[in-house]
Amino acid sequence: WNSELSSRISMAIGIYEVCLRNKIHRVMSNYIFNNKNTYNGNLSGDKNSCNWYDKIATTGKVKWQIDEIYNEGGFPPPHKIISSISHGSWRYILEINKTNNGKNIPWDVLFPLIFSSTPDNFFNKSSRLNELKLNMKRINILRNRVSHFEPIWKNKILKSIDGKKQIKPEPTTIADCISRMRSEYNTIISTLSYISIEMHQFYIGTMNHIDILSMMTEGSLKSFMSQSETIALDVEADDFSQKVIEQLSNPLCKNWLFELKKSGNVIGHIRKS
Repeated sequence: WNSELSSRISMAIGIYEVCLRNKIHRVMSNYIFNNKNTYNGNLSGDKNSCNWYDKIATTGKVKWQIDEIYNEGGFPPPHKIISSISHGSWRYILEINKTNNGKNIPWDVLFPLIFSSTPDNFFNKSSRLNELKLNMKRINILRNRVSHFEPIWKNKILKSIDGKKQIKPEPTTIADCISRMRSEYNTIISTLSYISIEMHQFYIGTMNHIDILSMMTEGSLKSFMSQSETIALDVEADDFSQKVIEQLSNPLCKNWLFELKKSGNVIGHIRKS
């Protein structure tokens, strides 16, 4: 169950991360290009795509990843640099507060441009920036669990971004774990909707999303834990083909055995592994 759910959630996280990356690139390109007093040296590109990442005070893994590309030689175009920064690093870029000549980066202005599909008056509350930062942190924690093949349902206490306030307790029961898992997944979906309502609408119509929702139930978990069930299918039934397709495409049918019958006699088996 954990493996099947992880593989599907990985796709959702990937879509969110690509959308976040592309949006940050567009917004930061426009900001740096149109504010020449915020950086030193020359700028390469235009307002839609420039080397803004060279003009902010990057540190740690983000700086190392950019330097690695430059060390390969030449002057790579912005899209190559952007695509080379690992998806998990993008939320840390939004924590950088200075450009390379010491000017403050106005995230209070830029966040509404990055998360441009938020509801009206969303950013009227001063706490919204921290709310979005916490969302990105939660998604990053889930991303790391998926990447390291860890139990994605095993969540700890959820605290505010400053660590001072408890928002959700640590789950202690199966029902708690599933409820919290649904909350973590909904964080991906809601944050995606803030970045791109079009991509959000597309994604929630996919089978990946539908499968995830169907799997995050106690019934689904118990089905996977039962190891195997036997389903009898009558090959002479008018809807035989339809039932086979439905059962084999059902993500809840992991390890189920399908017993094929004709005139009441077993004539074969199909196992979905």
